[in-house]
Order: sequence, then C-alpha cells, then structure tokens
Amino acid sequence: MVVIVSDAASLEFRTSRSATGGRNSGHGGSGGISSDLLISSTRLGRGILLNSRAVLFGQFVMFQTSLNDVVEIYDGPTQQNTLLSSLSGSHSGESLPLSSGNQVTVKFSTVGPETAKGFHFVYQAVPRTSSTQCSSVPEPRFGKRLGNDFAVGSMVQFECNPGYVLHGSTAIRCESVLDNMAQWNDTLPTCIVPCGGALTARRGTILSPGYPEPYDNNQNCVWKVSVPEGAGIQIQVVSFATEHNWDSLDFYDGSDNHAPRLGSYSAYKMLATRPPAKCAIRDTLV
Repeated sequence: MVVIVSDAASLEFRTSRSATGGRNSGHGGSGGISSDLLISSTRLGRGILLNSRAVLFGQFVMFQTSLNDVVEIYDGPTQQNTLLSSLSGSHSGESLPLSSGNQVTVKFSTVGPETAKGFHFVYQAVPRTSSTQCSSVPEPRFGKRLGNDFAVGSMVQFECNPGYVLHGSTAIRCESVLDNMAQWNDTLPTCIVPCGGALTARRGTILSPGYPEPYDNNQNCVWKVSVPEGAGIQIQVVSFATEHNWDSLDFYDGSDNHAPRLGSYSAYKMLATRPPAKCAIRDTLV
C-alpha cells in the first residue's frame, strides 16, 4: 500500500487475525528443521562466490519467526566462528556488523509446529578496509548515502526514501584504530516503515508497515497529518491491496477518528473504482 499526501490530514490502518492462522501463515518449520548457508569466496557446499578481497554487509529487509525459531549468522565458514547475530521473533530492518573476512554462515533452525512469515536477508560484498581507508558503505535499502569519501576522518550521511524513516545513525565517521584497520564508528542504518506517526510537511508519503513486503496481522496504525492553518489536504492513493472485510484504510476529516469520515476502503476497492482524490476541508486529517 502506498499513499501520497499533499498538504495533509488523519489516517488509520488496521489488520486482524493471528500470525499463526489465516493468510499470513508462512514457511516456518513444522516438526523442526535446521539449515545453513555459507556465503563465501569459494564454492563450498551451498556457498556463494564472492571476491576474496571483499568483506560482507548484510541486512534483514523483513524478519518474523516464531520465538523458538532462530536465525544465526557467523563471521566465517563454520559455526565455530564468532556469532555476528542471533535473531528470533519480529524485527524491522536489522543490519549486521561488517564481517571480518569474505565468508559468513547463515543458519536457520526451527522447532515445533508454529510458523511465521519468515525472513528476507540481503547481502553485499564491499572492498576490504585498510589502515587509512574504511570499507565502502552500501546505500541502505529504500534510501541513499550522501558522501563517497571513505578515508580516515571522513563522514558519510544517510537519507531514506519518502515514507521510510531512518533506523540508526544519520551519519557515521571513519576512524583510525591503533595497530589495526580503519573502521566506521557505528553500524550502518536501515530504512523502515513505521506503524503510524505525525506528518507536518506540505507533501508526504504514507506506506503500510514493512512495505513493499506484506504487512503483519493485528496492527492499528494511525497517521495524523497537519498543515498550516487555512490549507486543505489532498490525498492520492497510488497502490492499494488489503484483505477484504478484515483490513481497512479509513480517512477522517479531523484530528482523530471521531471526526467526519471521508471514506473507508478494503480489498482492491480503491483501485477498482478509481475514486477521485479526497480533499479534506480542514487543515488536519487522520
């Protein structure tokens, strides 16, 4: 779901049903599984070929497992190497520390009958650091990097695409480490979609949580959009698909859901009927 807001209002987005039932049940391990993937410079087992002079940057675009189902990432070719991350449950935009070499191992273990949507992991090979140069910095997914100087003392900044917010540091600095390689002073940020919020700019974009991945069940997200007094708010829905009769998108002409309702939409109705853009009479919309 993508909503673009021009000179703005208040907006409510709901989902229902549990994660273990209905349309969002995923591919967790009924009965339990354990699998691992080696990401490496050589083809070993299910390895992926990467440049031996590179290190790895990894990020979970989406992550939702049962609390007993765990994803572990090791800094090397075996599970005896340092554990970089161990995750279960629900997370948004988790990024990993850069690996020390060109190999990491990803292990996914499940137990019991419960399932969830699973995870979406992406990785990128970046040049290895030196004593005067930090490793190159990938652009965050759904965002961009500002700055191309990776020498000691330099700084790079990050921005997110419309509708996303930055999770982590807005800027990181390359620092010299005594008797070691140069390194960044913080982990790389990620761009995520929040569930609700306040928008005050004259133009803005609202996305469903996790977009473009499917949203989770049992959410109640409210966005309050306010513009200078005297201005109206026009809304254009660019993309819309929800589960009919369960998940709805409601527009209210005021600061809360007690204000007059401009419309309530579910399933593909908005795309099928192509309604005209809604204009709020007031300068605040929910």
